[in-house]
Amino acid sequence: MQVGGFYLRDALAPAEEYRIFNTWLGDPLRAAQLEVVCELMERDNLLARVQDTGAHLLGSLEALQDRFPTVLSQARGVGTFCAIDVRDASTRDRFVGAMRQRGVETGGLPIDILAPTPVSDVDLLRVHTADYLRAIATGEPLALAQSQKFPRSSGLAEAARCSPAGTRRTPRRWSRSI
Repeated sequence: MQVGGFYLRDALAPAEEYRIFNTWLGDPLRAAQLEVVCELMERDNLLARVQDTGAHLLGSLEALQDRFPTVLSQARGVGTFCAIDVRDASTRDRFVGAMRQRGVETGGLPIDILAPTPVSDVDLLRVHTADYLRAIATGEPLALAQSQKFPRSSGLAEAARCSPAGTRRTPRRWSRSI
């Protein structure tokens, strides 16, 4: 969407209009543009078209990975935002070049992903009390288990171990291309 903004306290607000501004900050023109964009999306049923096109695209990527399992894997996506893993950078570059020659807008990006390493109880005890850890693991007492505003669930303790705040600073490194 072509609109955005942020909240701040009155004491921090600039005295003059438009002192904090960027292309999509929600000035009157951007609000008018947003209204037109929303009307077009509804009138032309664009969300349904994106879902249909995306389903076809993802199905085609899955068919390609079935046809070339040693080269392509892990087709995935939502709407028309889809990806597939390619076995190596050289193959990825050739694949992207061939797709572009056929008029398909695509790109390839090598990335390093940091796989989180769950922390131990000893690590968690550095930031939480033993009573809190027991509460999120067992649900008793419920008020303490939900004191951080997370609903009680059986996976809450494991989620705490794997959350950004609960992971070690030395995660295992692995690479993959998307």
